[in-house]
Amino acid sequence: MRKKALREGLEKHSIRLTVIGKKHKYELGGELYRQKCPETVKKIYDVLPITGRVILYRGFALVEIDVAVGPEKPAKFVREGEILYWPLKKSLCISLRDMDVFGSMSPLGRITEGCGNLRLIENFDYVRIERAFA
Repeated sequence: MRKKALREGLEKHSIRLTVIGKKHKYELGGELYRQKCPETVKKIYDVLPITGRVILYRGFALVEIDVAVGPEKPAKFVREGEILYWPLKKSLCISLRDMDVFGSMSPLGRITEGCGNLRLIENFDYVRIERAFA
């Protein structure tokens, strides 16, 4: 039983983000790590796919989602490409640079493919976040 719990604690969920803007379309690959914030990761992964518009705010790309979860293991510092959940705005966030975090943001995972395209994200780009199956 303990081995199963350890395996589940290291569980990764692969996701794919498709970003469509006025001048570009590209895909990003990412992973959500269950051990970082298990309750939040489960609730978000269960509602995928998510579609919405990107809002750029203080070095983050935010996408509002219909998931309400309180703060879980809030981060103090993030690196470029990290994926977080911001309970105050009910938003999935991608860090566009290394920085200190304001508010209570729960770290969920990171962008693993296409990190160079993060700088291309613009306000009101359309994004679709879905499960990626290998």
